[in-house]
Amino acid sequence: MLANSPKVRHLASILVASLFAAIDPALAQGPDYNRFVHASDMVYEPAPDGNGWLISAIVGLEAIPDQTRDLSLVLAIDLNGEVLSGGGSGDGTIHRWSVGPGIPTPVGPVCEYFCVGTCGPGTACVPLNLFMCMCGGAGSGNPPFPPGFRVTVQTPILTSGDVITIAIAAAPIPEALPEIDTTDDIASIVVDLAPPCPADFNDSGTVTSADITSFLAAWFSDLTDGTTVADFNQSGGTTSADITAFLSSWFEAIATGC
Repeated sequence: MLANSPKVRHLASILVASLFAAIDPALAQGPDYNRFVHASDMVYEPAPDGNGWLISAIVGLEAIPDQTRDLSLVLAIDLNGEVLSGGGSGDGTIHRWSVGPGIPTPVGPVCEYFCVGTCGPGTACVPLNLFMCMCGGAGSGNPPFPPGFRVTVQTPILTSGDVITIAIAAAPIPEALPEIDTTDDIASIVVDLAPPCPADFNDSGTVTSADITSFLAAWFSDLTDGTTVADFNQSGGTTSADITAFLSSWFEAIATGC
């Protein structure tokens, strides 16, 4: 699951603007289909394996429920103007999507899905509702899923002030409908990494009694193993003074916040 704590979902700035040149107004899109991205659906979080950061975004697809629409697309996720690789981002991968008519059922879903190079191992494409499909998987939460599919890429470093941008366009294949409404085809967020709260010892995003339990476990482990994980006062060794220092920080965090 992707984390939703304030630590990793700070959205200090939002930009939604047009990416592509205007297309013949005779092809005005109308209400029957759309592809879209929203800054509020973009997330960054530390990678579970400890190697850098994961950046992800939901790409939304919608069409009226009584007609088939091929909404295949290409996309790019970039960091400070440089395209990141992975998840089909910027490498020309066509994300195949054909939204079919009718109501999805557990057997014989009406959303025709391809997900070529889109979903990671262990994921699957699943229908959402009358008019939307998405890629479901460990990074997408539990049903009901968001209206789209989530694409994830990895980067080794993120710092406050970095700008993450996702842009989409209709796939360059004859079957794909043109993307006429480009006003919602690009979105950006600015990374805001709040300083860590020392009393949040278990890195849960909040200060609770669980942090005391986690600290004491580390403290006793230090005494047994000779490590210094619980050297809270950074004296170079783990002693009873670290318990005093941690509890002082913990009560201050409870009273005033970090």
